[in-house]
Amino acid sequence: MKGGHKETVLWFLLLLCSFAAKLAELPRLALEPSKMLINLSQELDLATGSEFEAHTFAVSRARMIWLRKRKPFLEKRKKNFSGN
Repeated sequence: MKGGHKETVLWFLLLLCSFAAKLAELPRLALEPSKMLINLSQELDLATGSEFEAHTFAVSRARMIWLRKRKPFLEKRKKNFSGN
């Protein structure tokens, strides 16, 4: 391998390890849909895979919003409307 190519591969591996470490810090519920989509991606056509991805994103987003709005209610805090 040429020197520049080795450096590129090393940089990519370091980036990949950094990304994997960030993923490992996430809650399991946040990773399960992504893992499922990655595993299914080899078996599905592009249109079906894109549909699954959109649905999974929508469900994950709705769950995140629901959890964020539920927290003040459980803590009996006053609602803070910020436009988000």
